[in-house]
Amino acid sequence: MIERIEQVVADHFGITVDQMKTGKSRSELDARHFLWYFLHFIYGYSGQDVANRYGTTRRVILHYSALVRDRLGREPFFSKNCSEIQGKLKEIEAL
Repeated sequence: MIERIEQVVADHFGITVDQMKTGKSRSELDARHFLWYFLHFIYGYSGQDVANRYGTTRRVILHYSALVRDRLGREPFFSKNCSEIQGKLKEIEAL
């Protein structure tokens, strides 16, 4: 399931999964932060599980996933991207 989520998020931002995991450009960082938000807050993976998978710390996962969550209602960039990604994920889950 995680691989599907990774692919949807990477495709949404027009990058590869590898770029999303390791890249430093703004779109790569945004994609990674949205990925962590979805894994942690939407799909319920623990911060530590996500951190272990992506070679970072639990604190980093919690910080950036909360950053996305907290900006959803206030900043159109976050609301729009979250909504579009959720729609794509729901399509996959329906299959």
